[in-house]
Amino acid sequence: MRSQLQKYLERLDFHEMGRTLSAGISECTAGVAAEFPAKEFYGFALDCNFSVGSICFSLADKAYLATVTPPEISAEEALSLDTILPRAWSLGDWPFYCVNDRYASRFVEAWLPWESLIETVGYEELYQQTLDAELSRAFNEYLANWAAEVLANCEALGAFDSLTRTNGFGLIVLDHDEDLEKGLFRMRNNGKNPFQSN
Repeated sequence: MRSQLQKYLERLDFHEMGRTLSAGISECTAGVAAEFPAKEFYGFALDCNFSVGSICFSLADKAYLATVTPPEISAEEALSLDTILPRAWSLGDWPFYCVNDRYASRFVEAWLPWESLIETVGYEELYQQTLDAELSRAFNEYLANWAAEVLANCEALGAFDSLTRTNGFGLIVLDHDEDLEKGLFRMRNNGKNPFQSN
């Protein structure tokens, strides 16, 4: 399958895409930190839909965590409990969900050509021409793993240092409709314990 996939992947310049994504993550975190210097965040997510090339930046703060956690449990403890994690990492419920337009407008503009190319290559060419759902899933999975690598590199380079963060601040990449476990596994495969930033 890798050889079939390769001709589609070669159409994308992952180095330049990575530079664009990294700059966008830094732009977003700097903007959020400037507006909310005292707000304490426990997570940053890339919520992606690689079928159409989209990437949404999302953040979760301690105030939201308190709404899904029993009052007797601390934020740090809550983030280690399997019973709390699915609610704590329900991206669509986060108050800072898909904040690109507000905090990363330069990224939104810079990402548009890549978004269009990913959709053209992955959906219009790969999927519509081959009707191979497994190959299409492999294409999207490759992109999600690439995004996880970029995200882990951004963390290592200090892109999140401007934010006030909880102990156990986490990072995750999820493609459209993926479950949390898949995203956690992806981050671990990129050498990143999702909840051991900071």
